[in-house]
Amino acid sequence: MNRRPEETVTVIPARLSSTRLREKPLVDLKGKPLIRRVWENAVSVRNSGEVIVATDSQKIKEVVEGFGGKCVMTPDSLTSGSDRVYYAAAQYFPRADIVVNLQGDEPFIDRNLVEEMINLARRESYGLYSAYFPVDKKTAQDSSVVKVVINKKSEALYFSRSLVPFGANIYKKHLGIYVWRRRALEEFYNSAAALLEKAERLEQLRVLESGAAIKMQESPVDSVGIDTEDDLRKAVKYLDELK
Repeated sequence: MNRRPEETVTVIPARLSSTRLREKPLVDLKGKPLIRRVWENAVSVRNSGEVIVATDSQKIKEVVEGFGGKCVMTPDSLTSGSDRVYYAAAQYFPRADIVVNLQGDEPFIDRNLVEEMINLARRESYGLYSAYFPVDKKTAQDSSVVKVVINKKSEALYFSRSLVPFGANIYKKHLGIYVWRRRALEEFYNSAAALLEKAERLEQLRVLESGAAIKMQESPVDSVGIDTEDDLRKAVKYLDELK
């Protein structure tokens, strides 16, 4: 019997509340709200499947639907972006085998990288794929830059806001993209937030603490995530330089 083709869906989790940048998904980025920039980048990925925004905010939903995007509502009790992604995928895309979590503050993730990661998920057996970009120590010292340590098989050993590994000259900056196999995302959703996840405030540590593996892919280009006013200025400069 022929196996049905694997279905992919891309979910962008977005919450209105933000501790460092007020109503972050809706901030203006060169004439467009940030969430629209993320959505437009996602729909440009050739094998991304249907692209939806998952939010607990009616205000975000109205903005997304206003520019022609699809948005679904999720409970405000969900504790992480990937929990929100799973809820949306389970409710609205029960046949999706591969679920892409493109974080709502990452408008510049390389499209070719996302496509490559989706293809890897279709060919290989890891439950979760993510990405990194090498940065120098000065960049890595910022606690908002999450660092990942990997082994020889390009599997994540640990993620931290601290400088890890100690004494390195080049660090691996974690980028805000996750490509999940459905079974792994469901296991994540059904497990409790782990001690390390709570300490570092990094949801991916729930996966590592459970004993599962995360396959890491090096990105050929950096991505400007937006979490602060300074990040927003960097994003504007980045767009100016693209002209």
